[in-house]
Amino acid sequence: MLVGLAAEYNDALLAIENANVGWDTVQTAIDRGYKNLYYSPKTEAYTSDQWARRSENLDSLVAGFTTSVKTRPLMIEKFREYTHEKACVIRSKRLLDEMKVFIWKNGKAQAQEGYNDDSVMSFSMGLYLRDTALRFRKSNVEYDRTNLMNMTMDRGIINPINAGGNQISNPWKIQADHGSEDITWLLR
Repeated sequence: MLVGLAAEYNDALLAIENANVGWDTVQTAIDRGYKNLYYSPKTEAYTSDQWARRSENLDSLVAGFTTSVKTRPLMIEKFREYTHEKACVIRSKRLLDEMKVFIWKNGKAQAQEGYNDDSVMSFSMGLYLRDTALRFRKSNVEYDRTNLMNMTMDRGIINPINAGGNQISNPWKIQADHGSEDITWLLR
C-alpha cells in the first residue's frame, strides 16, 4: 500500500521506520523496486554530500529511518518547534488526542502509561526529515540546475574546447592527412 501511495504522489520519498516490524515493510518496498526509499546513515555523521551519493555508497547506509538515541531528541525538538510556532496545520483527531497525553517522563518525551505515541512520533519523523533529507535533496537539485545552466550552446552545438583549453571556432573542421576538411556534411 505504501509503495502504491508514494508512487501516486510523484514517487515521493518513502521513509519507513526500520525498527521491529518496520524491517518487513522496508524489505517489501525494496522487493517491489521502489527507487525513492529513505536510507539512514550507519554512522552518526551524515552530510548532504552523502545524501547526494546515497545510491553509490549503500555500504554506509541502511534502508529505512532509524530512530536512535541521537535522532529521537532531534525529532521531538522539530515537533516542539513546529507546533510551538504554529508552522503546521494538524487535521488528524488521532494525532491531536495523542498530543494531549504526550508528556515528559523520567527525562524522556513519551506517551502517558496506557496510551500510544505512534502518530506523534511519525509526525515528528516527517518534520525532522522535512528539514534534513529534503533540504539535502533540494540543494543537490539546485546544484545540478546550476551546472546545467552554466553549459553554453552555439547554434544547438555544445562549444567544444581543445586540449589547450581554448574554444574551437569551427568544430566541424578537422585536420586530415591532406589538409583541413569541413565535415558538416555529416550533419545532414
